Parts: sequence; structure tokens; C-alpha cells
Amino acid sequence: RFRPQYPATLDATPGMHRFTWDLRYTGGWMSDARPNGVGGPMAAPGSYTVQLTAGAFTSTQPLEIIEDSRVTADGVTTADLQAQLAHNLRVFQLVTDVNHAIARIQAAQTKRKQDGTADSTQSKELAALADKLITSKIRYSQPKLQTHVLYLYTENTATDQQVGQDALDRYQQLRKQFNALQADLNRILGPA
Repeated sequence: RFRPQYPATLDATPGMHRFTWDLRYTGGWMSDARPNGVGGPMAAPGSYTVQLTAGAFTSTQPLEIIEDSRVTADGVTTADLQAQLAHNLRVFQLVTDVNHAIARIQAAQTKRKQDGTADSTQSKELAALADKLITSKIRYSQPKLQTHVLYLYTENTATDQQVGQDALDRYQQLRKQFNALQADLNRILGPA
């Protein structure tokens, strides 16, 4: 399904400009070149604040997001949507954490290749971690942790719904697996 992409900032040139918020949070960290990806979690109904800053001028206005009557007609409550947002923000943070870990591994592997230490014990340990995190770019490869985390994230951001217990349990499993891999990575490279 196609979602239009809107600019995150207004043009600084004089004149009238329009900003459209798609009700989504900023996307997760992808790389240093793309610190804010696309497709962040959808904001839940509630009270928000909109702030416009231009030079020294700042204006703040309240904004109320209300429920979509088509969603509430299906029995989804505001509490369900707020719980969904809380869950999606947790998974969203896990996506970001996994991406940071992969970037650290890849940077360390590149450095070791340049230093000529690609055959060291640490390099082999990094390769084993990469194999647990990163799905191979071949057809029909075995999905690794990053793919599982991304799947869980997209599973609950595509529609307004009550988050199922299976998704909550799966988050706990994936977070536990990642925390163990993160501990190994910190043991090998030191804390980030």
C-alpha cells in the first residue's frame, strides 16, 4: 500500500508554505546518513502540541487527534490505540537498537579488513554475531533477528487494532535475544 511521503521541515524561503503531518512519528535510525527513516508509529488519539519556530519566533498551539469512527465502529477503543502505540514504540526502539548494533559490527569488520586482522578471534566472533542478526541477501535465506524484528514492527503498524498477546510475547522473546547479542557485542568491542 502506498503512503505519500511529506517533508519533515518547511522550506526556509519567504512566502506561504504548507506542512502536512501524516500522524506518524519519525522513522527509526537506519544509518548515520539516514538517522530518521520513514514509517514511524502512528500517533494515538489524544492531545498534542504543535510548535512552529522560525528564527527567534516560536508559536505553540494545541492539537487534538480524535478517533476514526470507522475504527471505533469495529470495537477498537482509544485505550487499545494508546496501548498499540506504546507497543509499537517499544518495537520501534528495538528496530533502532538492532540497526545500531549491525552498524557497529559492519564498521568493526571493515576496520579489521583494513588493518589486516580479519582472521582474528574477535573477527570470527563478530562474523558469528552478524550471522545471527543479518539475513543473507540471497533468495529464500533463513530470516535472522533483524528480519524478525522488522516483521513484528510492520505487523502492528499497518492497521488500527488491539495488540494481540502473541505480539506482546514475541516482542519479549526478540528483546531477550537481542539483549544477549548486545551483551556479546559489548564484550567483543566494548560498550557503545
